[in-house]
Amino acid sequence: MSKLTKFFLAFLIILLVFPLLVMGGLYFFGKSLQKMSGIAPEGEPTESLTQDFIIANGKLKLEYPSDWMKIESEKLGQIIPPAYIEKYNIQLPLIALKVTGGEKFAQLIIMELSIEEKKNFQEIVNILKEINGERGWEIEINPETVEEKMVVFTSKYKHRKNEYSEIYGKEKVLFSQPKETQKKVYIISVLGWTEDWGKIREEARTIISSARLLD
Repeated sequence: MSKLTKFFLAFLIILLVFPLLVMGGLYFFGKSLQKMSGIAPEGEPTESLTQDFIIANGKLKLEYPSDWMKIESEKLGQIIPPAYIEKYNIQLPLIALKVTGGEKFAQLIIMELSIEEKKNFQEIVNILKEINGERGWEIEINPETVEEKMVVFTSKYKHRKNEYSEIYGKEKVLFSQPKETQKKVYIISVLGWTEDWGKIREEARTIISSARLLD
């Protein structure tokens, strides 16, 4: 595991597609991450180039801005509770960060999991609420576009013990063709602090719109 990844995991907890950011020490972490990664602080110009990302199995592709920094994590069990990893065969093909302020971040996360063939979007909602509920997070999900194999929705996350910690998201769920009794599901999420959402709104829309299955 790289030095930057270890440093990142020491300060930032990610459960599934939700950014459970550690409240203490983020200002120091933000400044240190900028120095280590070359990410420009808020207010400094960055190139608006995009890059393609295709997951390892070749089934999903999206585009995201080049100034979002990809984070490598070799120990999935430090990010997602092992029981859920085993039950749903969870993988995180992509985690990327963008500094939105000196101590704040937005996140792009792709999660891949397997569910029963007959399960639908409501099952995904239940899984996410269950896992995050264990850590004190309440979730509000508002579908915008609902199709047979695709759902786009906005989301809000509030922590029961901290009224000031509110996270907003633009997300997309893609359902692949079932194989036998299982089907792959891909959740693409762009998440950030509610008060900073205006800084990444257009990037989030573009990222989510670009995500598509290749099979």
